[in-house]
Amino acid sequence: MEIFGNIIVSIITASLTFIITRYEIYKKRPTNKLEISYNKFYYPALVWGEKLNFTCTAYDNYVSQVKTRIKAYDKYVTGETKKLFRKLEESLIDHKDTVAAYEKFYKDIKHNNQKLRSEIGYIEPNYIEKFIAKSTTEKFSTVLPIIYIAYALFTYASVVYFGMNNRVTLYFVGTGAVILFILAIIFIVVAIIELINDLKIFIRRKKVVRRIRKKDLYKYK
Repeated sequence: MEIFGNIIVSIITASLTFIITRYEIYKKRPTNKLEISYNKFYYPALVWGEKLNFTCTAYDNYVSQVKTRIKAYDKYVTGETKKLFRKLEESLIDHKDTVAAYEKFYKDIKHNNQKLRSEIGYIEPNYIEKFIAKSTTEKFSTVLPIIYIAYALFTYASVVYFGMNNRVTLYFVGTGAVILFILAIIFIVVAIIELINDLKIFIRRKKVVRRIRKKDLYKYK
């Protein structure tokens, strides 16, 4: 039991160290540079993407706009964003992989917008609103680790206070283990269902894109 206690203490110590270190780093971040990155590149790229009508000409215009901004604000754009943009630009040669390349690039743009907004200090939804907006799988992924940690802590406290072979400890440990097992099974089932639904949506989207792309190529020519 002494080993188990040391593990719990180590986990708590490591978590507190991580939180404090992250807070110290966050306080020292230069927000003026983050604002330039957000206002001059990532937010405009997000807005232009929202207005895109998914024709070949529209993709060309979007890439042209973004390229101009990257040249002007190169040091405020991440390496990952630049790499995804190069792939998007290369796909315009024959427009075969443009849709897939654009989706990856735009996903990165949305992610960085959300990250920068939070770090600069824009008003964001509170934790409860964010949690409600998450998918079922994301909710489970957030809650399960907390439940497991709480279960480990209460189990340790029960063993220390009542003893290992006490009826209360055995009942608590057994009941908790069953509940955690059931939650894990539910999580796996929900994750599989959501994965299947995502695949169906992806396949339908690809079929629609192929039809649209054939029409757009004629427009483009």
